[in-house]
Amino acid sequence: MMEIDRNGSFPFIKRSQARGNFAPYSTTWSVEMERRLGRFVNVRANYQHTTSGGGILLTEQQHEGRNVHALGAGGRSTYRQFEATARLSWERGQQLLFSYVRSKALGDLNTFTAYLGDFPTAPLRPNHYTNTRGDIPHRFIAWGIVDLGWNARLAPIFEYRSGQPYAILEARRHYVGIPYNDKTRFRNYISLDERMSKDIKLLAKYTARLSVSVLNVFNHFNPLDVHANTADPLLGIFFGHFKRRYRADFEILF
Repeated sequence: MMEIDRNGSFPFIKRSQARGNFAPYSTTWSVEMERRLGRFVNVRANYQHTTSGGGILLTEQQHEGRNVHALGAGGRSTYRQFEATARLSWERGQQLLFSYVRSKALGDLNTFTAYLGDFPTAPLRPNHYTNTRGDIPHRFIAWGIVDLGWNARLAPIFEYRSGQPYAILEARRHYVGIPYNDKTRFRNYISLDERMSKDIKLLAKYTARLSVSVLNVFNHFNPLDVHANTADPLLGIFFGHFKRRYRADFEILF
């Protein structure tokens, strides 16, 4: 394994032009606005932008007629996020919160940590600057607490988000086309979880809380993995799914 240097310049950091003289860096800026609308509604908007460079990459290159694994500092990544939230609150601690996030995450795939760690990736593939594995363009979440009376509460959580990108591989596990592009994504994720609880006073100091939860109320198919190898006869088929399920809890509060 040899080491290569890709010199670049960026604000506030000075360095000499020497072989192997590199270090990762990142810059982040954000702007936020918050305003209360009437007695019950509070809204907030936030934009965040992060740029990283000088990341350590592991790539295969030609050196003196031989293929070598080279470390270099050309790694880049960019993350942009816009978030809008609203909170509706009223008597007895009741509230509903809504959050929408529009984001984009791009970066180099052959980062140093992807190949050297507890679970390294194999084999070494050509580097691509593309969507990262965690790129989720759209995400909407709503949650809160609603008082049902008689010491009972309902706590729903609803989430919708874009499917994460995945890479298509061939039989030797090399990329087919551009990996993690916008055309190869998991299905959109949709889930509603609800928990209804009731407090029962036992003694002056002790209260019993009984609760029943329903997870994935809609029983929506949210796959955990996909057959993404061109040598697989099930190529493109999603699988793995947590079906609708129920849970009961008993707690003692004191």
